[in-house]
Amino acid sequence: MEIQSYLKKCQARINTVLTKKILPASSKQPSHLHRAMRYAVLNGGKRLRSALIYATGESLGVHTATLDYLCAAIELIHAFSLIHDDLPALDNDDLRRGKPSCHIAFGEATAILAGDALQSLAFEQLAKIDGKKILPDNKIQMVNVLARAIGSLGMIGGEELDIKMVNKNITLEKLKRCYKLKTGCLLSACVLLVALAANCRKKTLLNLEKFGYSLGIAFQIHDDLIGIKSDTKTLGKQQDADAMRHKPTYPSLIGLKKAEKEEAVVFRKALVYLKKAGIKSAKLVALASYIIERNN
Repeated sequence: MEIQSYLKKCQARINTVLTKKILPASSKQPSHLHRAMRYAVLNGGKRLRSALIYATGESLGVHTATLDYLCAAIELIHAFSLIHDDLPALDNDDLRRGKPSCHIAFGEATAILAGDALQSLAFEQLAKIDGKKILPDNKIQMVNVLARAIGSLGMIGGEELDIKMVNKNITLEKLKRCYKLKTGCLLSACVLLVALAANCRKKTLLNLEKFGYSLGIAFQIHDDLIGIKSDTKTLGKQQDADAMRHKPTYPSLIGLKKAEKEEAVVFRKALVYLKKAGIKSAKLVALASYIIERNN
């Protein structure tokens, strides 16, 4: 299937939802904050996470309106994480998707507040979901899944490990754990939230969780690889930025060729878990493949 056209379809849908239904209007006070929030969220992302949600939801028969709220929640969380990730105290990146980072465009203080506001707005989307067809325990579990995925045992914990690795000699296992938390947890949340909305069995949930973790590690290894191979214009951010910051990567630890082989191994593992989950979706497989074939 042509995954690019599917990605564009998902991108157009969630962008419309975010623009017209979710994000506060730029004119609404405090307007500077709301402009920063909209700038960060609507700054041209590929919406891979939303596409994963829509594709999983289609295969499990989840209502599209429910998927819209789940996508909105994940995209708001992702935008919040990127705002904070770019800050001077963390990665100190001036560019995001080829444009000035949020703190460059709106000031550091407003950028921090915009990230905080986007996180709370994300959980508001879960509360909006019509839960008539969702088991009550699953509705509660959805909040738990997202909260855990982004907390100290998830994405934010991964970011902490990431910044502590600078100028350090670390093992490959420690780097893999960082990648699992930093990226894998949120990708797992994407598919887990849909599975909970579909009232899936525990076996499906466990395998989808592992699918997301493995896909997240493959995603980050691929980021390491394209950070070396792609130029600044293609990446939309500084080429080889991790090397400049003396941050460990798969290529820096085991070399480029071995990193490419490890990416393939982890990716195959992800597909095994997807099969064990009992979900047959050509779109999900194609999306997973796209994640390790992209050049930015």
